[in-house]
Amino acid sequence: MQILADMLKENKILRSLSLEHNNLNEECIKILCGPLTGPDPLNTTLEELSLSGNVLAEHCYKTIADMLRTNPNIRKIDLSWTQLTYSAAAALAEAIPSCSYAFK
Repeated sequence: MQILADMLKENKILRSLSLEHNNLNEECIKILCGPLTGPDPLNTTLEELSLSGNVLAEHCYKTIADMLRTNPNIRKIDLSWTQLTYSAAAALAEAIPSCSYAFK
């Protein structure tokens, strides 16, 4: 996952990334979201991210929400089949009003 995160730091072409059914754990999500998070994210070209089919831990959604809150470039995120809980959905919902764009 670190290699992928390093690639995201340098890549200026990739617009869509699918990591469906990869058994991503909390550490993987944290590493992946690193270059996509912050007031000046290192990757500004990625627009679509699919994490479908990964059983994500509760804290993963908070990390994803932080990414969405600070990265205006992510326009579409697929979290289907990730066992989204009510509190995880609430964390994601809280991130949406701070976004300066509309989700597709």
